Formats: sequence, structure tokens, C-alpha cells
Amino acid sequence: MAWVCKYCSTNNEDGESKCMVCDREKKENRVCSLTAARAAALGLTGNITIPAEFNVIGDGAFKNRTDIYSVTLHPEVTKISKEAFRGCTNLNKVVCPVTLTSVGIKAFYNCSSLSVSARPRARYTASDAYGLDSPSFTYTSSSSYSASGSSAYSSPIPSYPYTSGKPKRSVGEVFSGFGKGFKKFFRIALWTSIILLCAAGFIAILLDII
Repeated sequence: MAWVCKYCSTNNEDGESKCMVCDREKKENRVCSLTAARAAALGLTGNITIPAEFNVIGDGAFKNRTDIYSVTLHPEVTKISKEAFRGCTNLNKVVCPVTLTSVGIKAFYNCSSLSVSARPRARYTASDAYGLDSPSFTYTSSSSYSASGSSAYSSPIPSYPYTSGKPKRSVGEVFSGFGKGFKKFFRIALWTSIILLCAAGFIAILLDII
């Protein structure tokens, strides 16, 4: 009968005493999940180390905990479940074993202090395990915008002078407008002259015939 390695989830033959992938010894695949209630009862806060008796970080175990700064996982931990550390905005370091198998849905979502290089690596990682909510922008004054959310920031808005009435025109714009008007007048005059000449010639031909 085949057995599943508790460290890397590899299926091994019953006769094998060690995992063919991670070379760890065969042990009972017992799951002991660290839940939010257990984490609170143990007083896990600040720079935490996951207790040895837990090999799975449960759903939402540390969700929205802003008092978590770093997490160290022991080699027995194989799974970080969905939203386990979601919203831990001050979390900036995660030390995880190479035997970590999976990182669940939005496990580290909105962990704005966790750099890309500090993200845990696992064999199976949900596509949305990491990320930030889009900031919602609020207009606050004529000189700045503010954004709420994990990537809030402010940026200046350029100001432009405003005068009532018609805008003033520069000398160059005046001459440019004059030139365009003259060209239009010239074209009209030219076509009018051509039409008048043609009409005069036509009248002269008629008079000769009569």
C-alpha cells in the first residue's frame, strides 16, 4: 500500500522507508492545524515561531493581525491555508522550510510590508496568494488626492491660472489668425473673379451670335 509523505505530499511505495523526493523518513501523516483561536490562546504576537505541534497554518489563523512582524515555520509545517496571514500589514519576514507544500488562496493578501523576495515558496501556490487591494481615491482639496488602502499615497495636482472672460491672445496668435483669414479671403476672391470672367465671356459670345 502506498503512503503519502507528510513533508512534500509525494506518493511512495509501501516498501520505501524514506520519501523518494525529499528523502525524509516515513511518518504518520497527522494534521494538526493552528487556528486563530489557538494562536490567540498561545499569545502568538510580534516575531513569532510556530509551535512544533502544528504542521498546518489554518484558515485565517492570523488574519488582519497588525501585531505580527515576522513568522518562522519549522520543518514540519507543510501547508499555509487560505487567508492565513491576510491583512497582516506589518509582516515583513517569513522563514519557511523547503518542505512547504502549499500556500493557499489569499494567504498573504494585503501584506503590504512583505517584499516579493520575502514571499514563501511552495510547490503549490495559489495565483492570488499575494497581492494588494486597489486603492480607493478620495478628493480632499485643490492641491492633493489621498488614497485609502494598503498603498495609500498623496500626489500634487497641477494648478492652472484662471481668468474670467475671453482668453488673451499673443501677438503671434493674432498674426496667425490674420494670415488664415487672408488666405480664405484670397481664395474666395479668386474664384469669384474666375466666375465673373467666364460669365463675361459667355455673354460676349451670345452678343456675337445675335
